[in-house]
Amino acid sequence: MTDTTAPLAAPAPAPPVRTRLETLALYVCLFVLLAVIIFPIYWLVLNSLKFQRDFFTNPPVYFPPELTLGHWGEAMGNPLNQRYMLNTAVVAVISTFTATAAGTLCAYVLARIRMRWRLNGILLFAILICRLFPPVSLAIPYYLLMRQFGLLDTQAALVIAYTGLALPFVTWMMLTFFQDLPKEVERAAMVDGCTVVQRFLWVVLPMSVPAMAVSATFVFIAVWNELLYAITLTTLNAKTIPVAIASFVGDNALAWGPMSALSVASFVPVLLLALAAQRYLIRGLTFGAVKG
Repeated sequence: MTDTTAPLAAPAPAPPVRTRLETLALYVCLFVLLAVIIFPIYWLVLNSLKFQRDFFTNPPVYFPPELTLGHWGEAMGNPLNQRYMLNTAVVAVISTFTATAAGTLCAYVLARIRMRWRLNGILLFAILICRLFPPVSLAIPYYLLMRQFGLLDTQAALVIAYTGLALPFVTWMMLTFFQDLPKEVERAAMVDGCTVVQRFLWVVLPMSVPAMAVSATFVFIAVWNELLYAITLTTLNAKTIPVAIASFVGDNALAWGPMSALSVASFVPVLLLALAAQRYLIRGLTFGAVKG
């Protein structure tokens, strides 16, 4: 029989008032931070759906009673904007793939192969120097080079420029990953008779997918949103979405509605990529953070 005279378990003590206040303050700060981050995005989407008359009301209309898709039709129905969107996608994909592949190979060589005359340190210092240059200081040299080779206003000019700018970043990112990668697995592959190329392709590369996804995502976002080189190296045929968005700013007026619609449309691919690579981003960013 069950002993009904046993005392009941004591209820858990309520958290002290100070702890509850700290938790409340934390949630308030989090809400304010999210509001600061999300409100510009909400305002951009709202501007793409508002009527023209609602742009200049005072006070501003945060919840307009009527919405329209006319700005979206004007922006996305334009064949030139469709072409610029395609140019941006092509340039971003090719530049990201090229920079990630080349940077990964360079990082692996610098991390695992010791060259003579301390070339590893010299090359790492040269790569760091390339990262220290502000991008605006290299715009004119790139323009002169592309004009010399007859590549102005082409997708190839943008791919070359973006790959050159992203390569040092990818190399440093992947170098940190390879330095933290355990060498025991590669040593076991060496015992089995694998060459350097075989070790990289069969052993290291599969484990490098999270770090490569992080690097590729950052490069893709940077290339997709880049304006300076796109506006310097292109005029019409190879224009990208950032240049098209900037072209809505005129001397007499600013087309708020179509510009906002095109901005939202350009934001969607980057958001989808970040969501798709979220699992790899978390694994890649936290790799090596805890060592036991």
